[in-house]
Amino acid sequence: FIAKDGRLYCPDCVPAAEAATDQTAGPDTGAADTTDASTPEARYGFTIGGVLREAWAKTKGAKGTVWVGSAVMCLVLLALVAGGALLMPSGTASGTSSMAGFVGEMLFFLIINAVTVIFIAGLLFMGIRKVADEPISWNMVFRGFSMAGKIIVATILQSLLVGIGFLLLVLPGIYLAIGYAMTIPLIIERQMSPWQAMEASRKAVHREWWKIAAIFLVMTLILNISMVPLGIGLIWSWPMFIILAGVVYRSLFGIQKKNG
Repeated sequence: FIAKDGRLYCPDCVPAAEAATDQTAGPDTGAADTTDASTPEARYGFTIGGVLREAWAKTKGAKGTVWVGSAVMCLVLLALVAGGALLMPSGTASGTSSMAGFVGEMLFFLIINAVTVIFIAGLLFMGIRKVADEPISWNMVFRGFSMAGKIIVATILQSLLVGIGFLLLVLPGIYLAIGYAMTIPLIIERQMSPWQAMEASRKAVHREWWKIAAIFLVMTLILNISMVPLGIGLIWSWPMFIILAGVVYRSLFGIQKKNG
């Protein structure tokens, strides 16, 4: 293999690589920036303040759409909770009924969490498209249901690995929790497999781990502070959080433009 521009090429591939470089290197080419969906390239150079400022700026015009999508999510979850309360076995007269009730509650809890994560995936997709300067609509909140299996599997794997990491002196768990932050966006935007998305997220975040951890820490503080005055500040901070996730995603992987 021959090393060129930080990559390894076979001898027969070097001329083709040089030709591709010559076609895109000129300052006046105006070539569009594209990224292979299967092997996303990390893009760096962003700053904490820059990401926060861009997320805040792009929140303009997106608040209503994000909140309508969030309201739909809440209504569906409330309907599930109400339905579960009616269907759940009541009474614990015997050990058998008690065990059945416990198993039912655990299963219901898992279903609610799974549906929540799938809806959140749709909201994150909404943020990614907004950052790409494309139109967004509230029904994008249902986008995750077409990839529900991948999202649920990825969530289970992340929870297991992060949980094991916390058992191992806590720090590995914190590292993985931040490292896997872009897993669901990669699944929802590039249709990656769960493990492929997890590894792509971890490897990209690794180089900017402290910066990304600081970005989400600051955003978490903003969300908590915005809840103080009767939660009024959430009108702005919640959509900002959704957009911020899209800005971080774009900063690491770029965003593929949709045709049509």
